[in-house]
Amino acid sequence: MGILIVSLLSSVCFGAENLRFEGKSIDAWLNILVGLPEQPEKINEPFPGKEMQQQAVAAFKRMGPREYDYLVQRLDSTNANVIGIAFAFKYAGTNASLEIRRLIALFDRDEAAGAAIRCLVEIGTNSVPALIEALSEKNVKIRQRPANALGQIGPPAKTAVPILMKR
Repeated sequence: MGILIVSLLSSVCFGAENLRFEGKSIDAWLNILVGLPEQPEKINEPFPGKEMQQQAVAAFKRMGPREYDYLVQRLDSTNANVIGIAFAFKYAGTNASLEIRRLIALFDRDEAAGAAIRCLVEIGTNSVPALIEALSEKNVKIRQRPANALGQIGPPAKTAVPILMKR
């Protein structure tokens, strides 16, 4: 029910601003990716099958900086589809490399930090160098967030161990 309300709010609040990619809004692609109807506010709309979800995965693999910039902006919103956005970054691969530092910049915002960590974890190995650099942050509260992300990334982040041990 909560995801349905989030999707409905995002349609209402961001309808005019919602970026489109290959004929669908980014929110519609996000909904399909997490197994929701494109427009959940339409009561009789069917849930997407595996084939439609695979189309969404492929779409997120094709998206570029404009679309990923939009997703980072959405993370800073109270009604963001965080699960969908995290999965989108998972499938982005190197397409989202430019957004890694923007995601880390959200660490100073309590309401967006958890979502940013989740996205960086989904990006995985590509985010490790920037997360290591963020360990030097003077603010202890913010410095804990890259450490958290590196821990969730696990073995691919092993290059961070010596720096983490110093801290």
